[in-house]
Amino acid sequence: GLDDSADCWVMNSNKSPAFIAAREGYDVWLGNWRGNKYSRRHKTLDPDRDEKVFFNYSFIEMSRFDLRAMVDKVLECTKASKLAYIGHSMGTTVMFYAMTTEPDYIEKKISLFVALGPVAKLKNCNSNFIRKLSEVRAYA
Repeated sequence: GLDDSADCWVMNSNKSPAFIAAREGYDVWLGNWRGNKYSRRHKTLDPDRDEKVFFNYSFIEMSRFDLRAMVDKVLECTKASKLAYIGHSMGTTVMFYAMTTEPDYIEKKISLFVALGPVAKLKNCNSNFIRKLSEVRAYA
C-alpha cells in the first residue's frame, strides 16, 4: 500500500500471507514500489536533497515501468509463461492502470489479478504521501 513495503506480507511470521502461500506450494515474489524505505537509492539523486525531482513520478510510471519490470523479472527467473498477481492498495491502482493502458501485455503475462483493498479513486484520500505527490507532480 501507500507508504508501505512488502514487509507487511511477512510480518507475524507463520501467520503472514507470504508464508502461508509458500507453505501451500506457491512461488512467492514480493515487490516494493518507488517511495518506500527500500527504494531510496538512486544513481544520481538524493531523496532528501533532491526531493522534488526524486519523487516526480506517479502511478503512471509505476505501471509503465515498475510493474512491467517486476513481472518480466519474475517470469524470466521462473521460466513461467504467466503469473498470478495479488495487489494491495497502491498495487491495485498500478495494475488497474496497466489493464486499461496495456491490455495486451497484461493478458499475455498475468493469469489472475486479485485486488485486496482496491484503490481506483483518490479524491477523498487524506494521506500525506498523496499530498506530497500532488505537490511535486507536474501531470495535468
